[in-house]
Amino acid sequence: PTACETDVHGAIMGAMAIAARRYKTPSYVADLTIRHPSNDNAELLWHCGPFPKSLIRDNASGFVSASGQGNYEIVHGVHTICRFDGLGGEYFMFAGTGKGVEGPVTNGNYLWLEVDDWPHWEKKFIYGPYIHHVVGVPGDVTHILREACRYIGITFDAAESDRFIC
Repeated sequence: PTACETDVHGAIMGAMAIAARRYKTPSYVADLTIRHPSNDNAELLWHCGPFPKSLIRDNASGFVSASGQGNYEIVHGVHTICRFDGLGGEYFMFAGTGKGVEGPVTNGNYLWLEVDDWPHWEKKFIYGPYIHHVVGVPGDVTHILREACRYIGITFDAAESDRFIC
């Protein structure tokens, strides 16, 4: 897994997402940045370099510098977006799915992600306990993450409904 800005919870979530994909697909850490200019249910997932090169979208323009910093769009399709964080001695995990969509080209690593109800997702991040980093992984592994939460005593916070106490 990758992490940046000493985001230990992001690194833990990345490891869990990779395990949920049975080590077949890498994860990535992204900032939640800005809504799509013409789609209120899409958000730009972006960062300055920690997206695995193996996720570069076919025919995407971009490059990887000598220092390893990337500048490219990643694969579309279904992605699980998740975040693990704690507050007041309790731990929570947010997870939901979206799909990559077309959007304006930008710098850094990025994916324009469309979900069923972005304003609902946005409120979950505004009111916490989550921070602006999310972990993404291609594919839908929300059911696996929910099951993991049952066994490790974490409250599962599904994107599409209220929290589940596991």
